[in-house]
Amino acid sequence: MPTTSKAKRPTAKFYIVGSLPPGNIQAVASDDIIITGFVDDLEAFLSDACLMDDPTLRNSIAQKGYDMVRQHYSWEEKLRGYEKL
Repeated sequence: MPTTSKAKRPTAKFYIVGSLPPGNIQAVASDDIIITGFVDDLEAFLSDACLMDDPTLRNSIAQKGYDMVRQHYSWEEKLRGYEKL
């Protein structure tokens, strides 16, 4: 996963929002990683958030997502799986 240094963003917080987070997610909670659980109004919760304002980080995440989709969901990959049947 892409990272950003604490020196670059010393006050940054990472929020994980969603009902019933599993134990492995709850285990990573810290002062900088906040697990909120269920949020009644997500739009209001995010209204003060700064989402992905680092272009390098955004591009890195986008590229990794694109690569993962190509690797696991391409027609060639699906055909290989079908041929194994």
